[in-house]
Amino acid sequence: MDALIRSMTVFAVTVEAGSMAAAARTLDLSASAISQHINKLENQLKISLLHRSTRQLTVTEAGQLFYQSCKQTIQQLQNTQQQLNDLRQQPQGELRISAPVGFAACGLLSQPLQQLLHSHPQLNIRLFVQDDEFDLISNRVDLALCIRQGAMPDSRLVARHLADWDLILAAAPEYLASKGIRQPQALTEPLQLSQLDWLQHQNNKAEHLLLRQAAQQLTTQIAAPVKLRLNNMQALIQFSRDGLGFAALPKPEISRELADGRLVQLLPHWQLPPLSIYAVTSARDPLPGKVKTAIRLLSKRLLQYHQS
Repeated sequence: MDALIRSMTVFAVTVEAGSMAAAARTLDLSASAISQHINKLENQLKISLLHRSTRQLTVTEAGQLFYQSCKQTIQQLQNTQQQLNDLRQQPQGELRISAPVGFAACGLLSQPLQQLLHSHPQLNIRLFVQDDEFDLISNRVDLALCIRQGAMPDSRLVARHLADWDLILAAAPEYLASKGIRQPQALTEPLQLSQLDWLQHQNNKAEHLLLRQAAQQLTTQIAAPVKLRLNNMQALIQFSRDGLGFAALPKPEISRELADGRLVQLLPHWQLPPLSIYAVTSARDPLPGKVKTAIRLLSKRLLQYHQS
C-alpha cells in the first residue's frame, strides 16, 4: 500500500512538473527512479498514462483520469493524517495572533485568550497588535483577526467568518444638547443626521450612511458631513464620548458607555449593515490543532458578545 501511494505521488508530481527531470528535482530522486515508478503503475493498470518523447511529456486520457484520482487520494490521506495528529497532540507551542489595536485594547480578547491558555497549559501566545497592513506570511502569523463591513476581498489568504456584530449610531448626551437635542428620542428620522457631525472610521469609504428599518422594509441613504476620519476604533469611541460628533460604533465595544449613559443610541429602530469578524489564515484545511482550537473558541466567545 505504501509503495502504491508513493508511486501515485510520483505520478502526480510528474504531471504537475511537466517532465520527469523536473519531478526528479522536486522529489530529490533520479529521473530513472521516476520512470520506474510510472512504468510500474502502467504495468499494474495495464494502460498508458503518459506519452513520452525526447522533447515533451503529455498526459493520456487515462492518465488525466488517474491524476485526478491520485490528487484526491493524496489529499484525503493528508487530511486523515492531520486529523490523527490533532487527536494525538494537544495544542502546544507558540500561537501567533494578529489583531486590530482597538479590538485588543477594549478587553474583548482577554477572556477568550485566558480560556485558551488555561485549557492548554503547553500553549503560549504571541499577539501582534496593529491597524496597518500586516504580512501574515513573512511574520509567520498563524491567525489574524480582521474586522470589516461586508465580505473579505479575494486574496491568497483564507478568511473564515466568526461572527457579526451590530453597528449602532451613538453620541454623547452633551453633544446632542449642544445641537439643541435634549433627548435622543427627539431624533426620529434619518434625515436629521445630516445636521450633525459624523465621526468616521477610515475603513468606511462611503460618503453616506446606509440605514434599514426592518419592520417597514425601508432603506435609506443619508449624507452627513464627515468632520473627523481616523483609523482607530478606540479613538473613535473616545472622541464620541468627548462630544465631537456621532459615530457608527460596534455595540459590544461600547456596552459600558451605553450602560452608564456616557453614550446614547440614536435611531434605535434603524439598522446599519453589521460589522463582520473574520479569522484569516495563510492556509486552508487541514489547520494545526492550536489554530483550529483558537478559531473555535474565538467564534463561540465573539458570538456571545453579540448576543449579550
